[in-house]
Amino acid sequence: MNTHTRTVKYRTPAGENTVYTYTFDVETDQNIEVPIAIGASEMEITVSIVRTNVRGMCIACTKTAGQDSEKFAELTVKTNSTTVPGDTFIITATNGLAWDLGDPAAIPLAADVTKIYVSNTGTAIAELSVRLGLDSTP
Repeated sequence: MNTHTRTVKYRTPAGENTVYTYTFDVETDQNIEVPIAIGASEMEITVSIVRTNVRGMCIACTKTAGQDSEKFAELTVKTNSTTVPGDTFIITATNGLAWDLGDPAAIPLAADVTKIYVSNTGTAIAELSVRLGLDSTP
């Protein structure tokens, strides 16, 4: 078993509040780390994500180290197809995607995922990071 935790915080000059913390155990982790070049267009990544097995997920984007602070990374992530994707997410260094079973919203994946297509419209080389907590029995 592996333990995952998702925390949502809200910070103002007056202080910080933890709004939500959800800790859960999963059978296995699936982690995808892929560098995405500036100008990459629909770079294909083969994956195997069974929607009903996902207990928690995070899709994030970071700039690779050593790049000018003025540069930014912005990734468009599509699932299963470039023309009629199951899902499309815009991921930046300041706006990722996180979901877990405790979230009141439904899982953000419309179906099982076999391919991820990533484009980088930013001005920095980016690192796509996908973290999944999975159980084989829903």
